[in-house]
Amino acid sequence: MKKIIASCLMAASTFIAGSAFAVEFSSGAKATQETCELLGQDVVLNLSKNVYGGYGCYKANNVIKVATCHSAGSRKQETVQCAVTGTDENNDPIYNDESCHGTDPDDTFVSSQYGKAFVATTSGGGVGASNLSAYCESAAVLNTFVAE
Repeated sequence: MKKIIASCLMAASTFIAGSAFAVEFSSGAKATQETCELLGQDVVLNLSKNVYGGYGCYKANNVIKVATCHSAGSRKQETVQCAVTGTDENNDPIYNDESCHGTDPDDTFVSSQYGKAFVATTSGGGVGASNLSAYCESAAVLNTFVAE
């Protein structure tokens, strides 16, 4: 399942890039040039069953943020490696958790009881697991990850 989510994130983040708002999507939805003017063409977004997704398209800094979560994803609290999921307007790294300050093997955090979202941006970095602030029951829980 994690490989499917990661593939979806990478595919979506590769093709989506430019509006000033977060957009929720479900499997089969289209990201269009009207909702994201950084796109060169419309993109069909595919998700596995019970996976929710959201993206934000920001023309001002040429960045698309994508996040997904699974309603039946693991809620087991575990140690998660810090990862860079993008860069900010100053080209400083954006980490998958606010407590992260690096990506050495010692740089970790503990996941929450709500489960994890998987986050990526077009500004560099990779897909990173991030703590959800509520259970994954809709894409609304992903807004904090894709909002500017």
